[in-house]
Order: sequence, then structure tokens, then C-alpha cells
Amino acid sequence: MPKNLKQEDAMTKKIIVIIFIIFLPIFTIAQVMDRIIAKVGDKIITQSELIQEIEKIKMANIMPTEAITQEKVLNKLIEDKLIEIKANREGITIDDAKIEQQLNQALDNIMSQFSSTAELNEALRQEGLTLEQVKENYRTEIKKNFIKEKLINTYIISKIVVSDDEISDYYKEHKDDFPARPEMMKIGVIKKDLTAGKEAESKALEKITKIRDELNNGASFAKLAEKYSECPSAKQGGDLGYFGKGTMVKQFEDTAFSLKLGEISEPVKTEFGYHLIKLEDRKDDQIRVRHILIKISPSEKEIEEKENLMQTIHQRLENGESFAELAIQYSDIDSAQANKGYLGEFPMDRIETLFSPEVKNLKQGEITNVINMDNSLYIFKNLGIVKERDYDYSEISNQLEELVKNEKAADKYEDWIAELKKEIYVENRLEHNK
Repeated sequence: MPKNLKQEDAMTKKIIVIIFIIFLPIFTIAQVMDRIIAKVGDKIITQSELIQEIEKIKMANIMPTEAITQEKVLNKLIEDKLIEIKANREGITIDDAKIEQQLNQALDNIMSQFSSTAELNEALRQEGLTLEQVKENYRTEIKKNFIKEKLINTYIISKIVVSDDEISDYYKEHKDDFPARPEMMKIGVIKKDLTAGKEAESKALEKITKIRDELNNGASFAKLAEKYSECPSAKQGGDLGYFGKGTMVKQFEDTAFSLKLGEISEPVKTEFGYHLIKLEDRKDDQIRVRHILIKISPSEKEIEEKENLMQTIHQRLENGESFAELAIQYSDIDSAQANKGYLGEFPMDRIETLFSPEVKNLKQGEITNVINMDNSLYIFKNLGIVKERDYDYSEISNQLEELVKNEKAADKYEDWIAELKKEIYVENRLEHNK
């Protein structure tokens, strides 16, 4: 690996570790220098907590640095304490499995940046931390966020009603503030998926059956997942964490929920390939499983056949045959029959990101070469350009409803916090010291 790429990779991982750190309590500030700056009920807020929160906001880039003041951040901490006390008084609880599920998702995102758990542990060790410290503090943050969300839904969101007249009035009042609808390209597409045939499926089934045999002979599921699984979770020994029904694809989920603790399934086929699933734990309506995934990948022969077909279609288009008719006949997109290959309108400034530079450079009526992208082959066509214009009310009515709802929610939140301050004692010493 070139030296500059290694340095860039190391810096990325350093930043990730720093993000971990900002969730940990600040112990480096000498106790003699710390002081109480606010009281909320029987709870206190210290100077070190305020400093930590300011650093978290800066790191998250939530607002411009110059807009971050001690007064604003302290008010946020006071509001958090008020909500915490209110939740305790009302006996609000959050299911541990739900917290663990979100924790595991966060850790999976972090782990994807490291080659192994050992590498992450080493990065944390260099900062004087352990993974268990990080997990515990993340759990605390996640729980606080869930409790806050639950209370806000109960006292604010559930009570907001937005009428059609309010949406219409908002549109009329703010119409000049909305950005123009950008110039769009109407795009058509013919797509062939590079799906595997029977031969590739048989090879995948044979491979996962042999892995099942190793498990039957006493091999460790986690170690075989690390060795064989083609899922990102392989780094965690195939651990998918806790999840409830409706989270996974049906075939996987049905099997996972039918297992007994410690039981390993027979091979299960889904759209992703063949799986072996082991049930590790069950909490209320959530389960924790490990799995091993062997993907069903198309053979070189199957890929070549699809490529040759798409090249033939491309030539027929060049010879003047109807794009719509060929899309109906050959495209693997479900809506091709109804839409005749029409994919939709897309902003010109996003086409390169959404598709490819070749699509952005098309003139009206032109088609791309065959493009191999995301396990599929594509031919795109520029079906026309729609010039920049104002949005019609009907095009943004859903977004307008959310804007009105958010404004109402903000107002109700302020009123609710004011009521909590009447219920619960608050002393802001920063204000007193002005």
C-alpha cells in the first residue's frame, strides 16, 4: 500500500477513535478545578460535563462553531436532565434488547473500518481505553436518546395535527423561499441482472453443506464464520446482534425465530445466498443470532452470456429499434412492462453520483454503452431534458406537511420544557454569575 494511503487510513481510524472518546466522561480535568454550574431537581451539572458536551457538538458539526455558546449548551444539558427526571418519575423504561440492537449496529459500522477486533482494541488501547468502556458509555447515550424520543412522542408528536389549510397557508407564505426545481434528465434504462444459474447455486450449496459438516463435528461456529462467511459480520464471528421480527428477509427470519437456544439451522436460501444460522440468545421479542453466508455468484460463462445479450440489444438500439419495446422484452426491472423502460426524472447535478459520468454526458436521444455496475448490466438513454422551474404544490405537499409539523413540534417542545421547569427545581449558576 502506498505510504500516503496508509497515512490516510491511519488518520481515518484515529478520527473514529476520537469519536469514541467524546462519548466517555472527562476524567482528565482535576477535581479541584471542577465546579457545579447547574442543579436540576436532585441532579447536578458540572463544568467538565459542559466542556464535554461542547466538544461533542463541535465534533458532530451540528452548528457553526461561532454559534456554540456555554449558555446554549448548558440549557440543552438542563433540558436533558429535566427529561431524565420526568422519565424516572413516570417509570419510563427501554427494552435492553432494543438498546443492544442499536449498539451492535453502531459497533458494526465502526468495525467495518478495521480489519479485526484486535486492531480496534489496539487503537483504543493507545488512547487508554477499552472496548468495554466504549460499549458501556454508548449504551448510556443510546438509552437516554430512546427515553427522550419516547417522552417527546408521548407529550408532543402524538398531539400534533396538521390540516390541509395549514399546509396550503405555509406554502403560500413561504413559496418564494423554496429553491427552484432543478433541471432534470428523463432517463430510460434496460437492465440485466448478473444472477447465478443452477451450477453456481449447486456449488454454493455444496460449500455450505461441508461447513455444516464441520459444525457437526464440533467446530466453533464463530471461527468458521470468520473463515468462510461472505457477510461483513464475519469479522464479529457472524454475530448479527439482537433484532426483532420484520428486520430480516422472511426466509432468514422465519428460520431464526424457530430455532432453540444453541441450535444451528440447516442451509437456508435467501436472495443473498445460503445461510447457516445459530440462535445465541432470546430476550422478550428479540433474538441474537450468528450466521454464515455463502453467496451464490454467477459463473464466468453466465456473465459472458448476459454481456453478449446486452451487446446485441445495444446494437439493435443503434440500428433504430424501439427502446421501449426492447425494455419491455428484455429488462429485469419489474416496472419495465408498465413504464416501457422509463426510470424517472433526475437532477442533472446528481446524475454522475447516482449513475455514471457517461449518463450525465448523454445528449437527448443518445444511449450509453453497456455499463457493468452493482452486479447488473445497464444501457441508459436520455429521454429528454426538463428545464428548471418552480415546484408545484402537489410535488412537495408531503415535505410541506413535515415542515409545518416540525414548526409545531418546536413550539410545543418549548412549552413542555417550560412546564417541566415549573414542576422540577432548576438553578442555572451561569445566569446568576452574569
